[in-house]
Amino acid sequence: MKRKRWLRWGGTAIIGLLAVLGVWGYSLSPGVHFKPSNHPVLAVPKSSGYMGSWGMDFIRSQAVKITSLGVDFQGADLLGGDRKWPSSSDLEGADSLSSASSTRPSDGGRTGEAMNDPAFNILILGVDARAEESSRTDVIMLAHVDPGEKEVNILSIPRDTQIYLEGTGYTKINHVHFIGSKRNGNSGGTKASIQAVSDLLNVTINYYVKIDFSGFESIIDAIGGVELDLPSEVWLTQPLTPREPLLLPAGLQTLNGELALDYVRERYSREDGEFGRQEAQMEVIRSIAAKLTKLDYIPKLPGLIHQVKEEVLDTNFSDSDLLSLAWLFKNLQQDQLRYMQMPGHSNRAIDAIMGLQLYYWVPDKDQLYSISENYFH
Repeated sequence: MKRKRWLRWGGTAIIGLLAVLGVWGYSLSPGVHFKPSNHPVLAVPKSSGYMGSWGMDFIRSQAVKITSLGVDFQGADLLGGDRKWPSSSDLEGADSLSSASSTRPSDGGRTGEAMNDPAFNILILGVDARAEESSRTDVIMLAHVDPGEKEVNILSIPRDTQIYLEGTGYTKINHVHFIGSKRNGNSGGTKASIQAVSDLLNVTINYYVKIDFSGFESIIDAIGGVELDLPSEVWLTQPLTPREPLLLPAGLQTLNGELALDYVRERYSREDGEFGRQEAQMEVIRSIAAKLTKLDYIPKLPGLIHQVKEEVLDTNFSDSDLLSLAWLFKNLQQDQLRYMQMPGHSNRAIDAIMGLQLYYWVPDKDQLYSISENYFH
């Protein structure tokens, strides 16, 4: 009798536990977890933004078309000389990034059709610094996630992309974070970058993830390295830690955090330069997603996400948001993830902040408008 009672209570407990896990798992499924009304709104495009006015006549009149890409001004001091900082209004971003991170309004600032759309946009920023250093954005990607359709569209935005800052003029998009962080700290750089991308592509941005060099290395090391199948050899010529150039041979490679960082930063030895570097960044993102969503990693995800988020990530995603995204990527097929690079052409033009003629990547307005409308709205 006693044994039967224990079996009965044990069976009931197991069924109850499975039911709880089932409900918890269901609540984390992307289509259920990311409710349209709960999406925060960090930035909406200003009517005078790049996509609104374009300012292409100005660009054409100032730019000098070149046949070679030229060399970027790496290491130039944005604070040098008598150059004037833009006012805080010129760097206007989301009203309060911290409040947007913790508060999700009932209507998300949206009405009508948008209220029923579960899709959302994520800005991914990689900054070229460690810890609290003021920095430029070395990696800029916009991801459009549609949990209902189980699709993800990702656009790489070159760091040299020419944008218009209201009240300042034309400059590189990767200057915006440096200026914002110098004036208003880490959140100021984030807000300014979010608003700049929102204006550039005429899109609403709901979430962001920002990581610096140390954070990137820590994430890769925390998951035991990143596996890449290199179609051809790659020379790493831009190490952060002083050393001789290193050759990565073609074939399967497992890179630790330091080498993975050098790999995604390398552009000078690549045939496609900056665009080859962007492809490498996407390769690493795919590899991380594939590794984290393997069966043996699934039980570790909650602890790993909490550890990584606390130590190295600056984001307005909650732990449960990130778990739900992992669920989405686990079931994502190759044809459900679209990766795009920004169409445009190379030019040189006077930079409003630097006061110097610099190399730019100038977006093709018609193609960029089409990408924005078809893949990010």
